[in-house]
Amino acid sequence: MSSSNRTQYRRWTEAETLWLQELAGDMPFHLVMSQFNHWAGKQGLPHRSPDSVRKKLRYLGTSRVPVGAWIRLGDVAQMLGKDRSTIRLWSASGLLRYHKAGRYSSVNRDDLIRLARNRPRLFAGCDRSGLLLLLEDEALVTGILQRFPRRHSGTGRGRRVRWVDTGQVFATYQEASAAAHVCRQAISAALRDGRTVAGLRFERAD
Repeated sequence: MSSSNRTQYRRWTEAETLWLQELAGDMPFHLVMSQFNHWAGKQGLPHRSPDSVRKKLRYLGTSRVPVGAWIRLGDVAQMLGKDRSTIRLWSASGLLRYHKAGRYSSVNRDDLIRLARNRPRLFAGCDRSGLLLLLEDEALVTGILQRFPRRHSGTGRGRRVRWVDTGQVFATYQEASAAAHVCRQAISAALRDGRTVAGLRFERAD
């Protein structure tokens, strides 16, 4: 096969490698790509493809742990053991900076740490290992879980709630969420923070 038929390989420069190493491990891959190619353009260098960057990261042995300056919303939800809609609600309420690139959404890790310090109740009953990975502060995590331990099985059992718009009372948050077609965690967060859920009003009926 002639060289003209082969895909052109462009060697990585030392500056490119150093910049990629600085970015990697500090943000999710889609943001690594965005930041890397933004920098490359300012340097007058051609953009790198996602495949090229992934191969270089594997060659460098760089871990893609999803914890850095920006964390994918789904990863945050998984680490905390919460529904994605809860994290979206925090962002929509202005508690977290939010970044969207294509189909990926990320939130700022410093904002999450600040939120845990200022409003620890929001992290009540979260998974300990996930909190430690996210906050990297054992004293803070221990304090949150001691003050706000996990209650029941997380289903809202024994906490009655009234759908204000209809007057209907439900025995659990789960029943209310099924009737109103909204997620249980969003109802719990709205009751805690005095907000509506998709324009619907709920209140505790205990």
